Amino acid sequence: MNRLGHSPFVIYKDNIRGFVYDVETGELHEVDSDPRHIS
Repeated sequence: MNRLGHSPFVIYKDNIRGFVYDVETGELHEVDSDPRHIS
């Protein structure tokens, strides 16, 4: 998410979210971002 926040190709950077897919259960788990690293 930090790399996306600094990418020139991502126009809207106020709401970048990340998810991890659990293959065994089929669930998506949201990853908490550290707002200190996104500018």
